Amino acid sequence: MTYIAETVNGDLIDLKQPLEVTLNQAEEAPADDISAVFPINKKIEELKNISIYSNFKKIFYGLLDTQKTSCTPSGTFLNITARSMAALLLDNEACPQTYSVPSLLIIFNRHIRPYGFTSFSGDSKQFPLELVVSKGMSEWEVLETFCTDYLRVYPRINSDMTINATRALSINNIVFSNKGQGIKYNYIYENIKRHKLYSEVFVRATKDGAYSLEVKDKDAINRGINTKRYLNAIDSIKTPTVCGEIMLQTAQNNAYEICVVCPGEVSLNIGDKATINDTLFGAIKNLVVSKIKYTLDSMSERTEVFLQRGDI
Repeated sequence: MTYIAETVNGDLIDLKQPLEVTLNQAEEAPADDISAVFPINKKIEELKNISIYSNFKKIFYGLLDTQKTSCTPSGTFLNITARSMAALLLDNEACPQTYSVPSLLIIFNRHIRPYGFTSFSGDSKQFPLELVVSKGMSEWEVLETFCTDYLRVYPRINSDMTINATRALSINNIVFSNKGQGIKYNYIYENIKRHKLYSEVFVRATKDGAYSLEVKDKDAINRGINTKRYLNAIDSIKTPTVCGEIMLQTAQNNAYEICVVCPGEVSLNIGDKATINDTLFGAIKNLVVSKIKYTLDSMSERTEVFLQRGDI
């Protein structure tokens, strides 16, 4: 990997190879983040951003959060932490207002474009429902609220300063296997998180109504789950039943996880489709990449890939 930092004066610095680095990407976290330690032989002036390239492809671009220089008996080191450009939307507060017919185009132009983002992909139609931007909401919360409530997608921010508000996060199909062709791994584990499951959701369908519409997850009930939730769906553009089903499906996806730990760096994207072909677990299809953790330290270089079930 190549690590190029930019100073506040606009100079570019090649930080060379780090002693340690951790790069995190996760579906539920809008900003990717990195922490790294570089050996240096002189003081580095104040940095404002950093770009990371792998095989000439930019895999991270973000703003410096902290920059620490230390002189120790072992040498002189630069410690940095940075977040991807989503940090701009997370750290800036949105102007309180109410949209009567919001659209992705309106939200992008008023809350996203001013921070240097160039374009978006996603449905730009208008919705005849109010979107209230409350005092204290961040610019990211405005985008996330609109995309999840109206478009039923979770937005992703790309390293090229564009917004992806579609379901098609990636077209890659990855195979992990030690038995034949595929990405090799050192070890694998399966995590069944029963506490994430719901047996039933009670939905409120009308403004003056009660939470009387019951939507059940028969699979969870058959597995001995007895956990209920209540969902207010009066402002949703989806039918109340569909709202309940989406909540149950999301819980099912979050309740199952496979992690493969691969040697070295593995080039993947959040949202990539994946298949496991393992001696113990057999063939597991319909998985998606939900989290990636790349680590380089004195012990090893590895990539941890976390996979969840895709929508059934």
